[in-house]
Amino acid sequence: MLTAEKKKYTKEDYESLDEGAPFQLINADLIMSPAPTSYHQILTARLYKLIDSYLERSDIGGICLFAPLDVHLADENIFQPDLLYIAEERKAELIKDYIEGAPDLIIEI
Repeated sequence: MLTAEKKKYTKEDYESLDEGAPFQLINADLIMSPAPTSYHQILTARLYKLIDSYLERSDIGGICLFAPLDVHLADENIFQPDLLYIAEERKAELIKDYIEGAPDLIIEI
């Protein structure tokens, strides 16, 4: 019995999706993410506000960002974590139209 090979997707395939398409590229597979629940959104917003407020009050610097925002770790791995933090000294290195490389902190709810 012959079986069809499963298609592996590339960074180029992922980037050709419509903006806002609910997918992540994980180990060269397109994985669809359902819309978050209201509780998920409330928790994300509260955590973002706490982190952002702390960053504004302190001299630690950096930036807190939230999904949807692509984090490119490799050509076959592009994630959209719920929240992420990038230290001040790494902002220029990582922030493009997407995040290129590992943020200093990722929070997945």
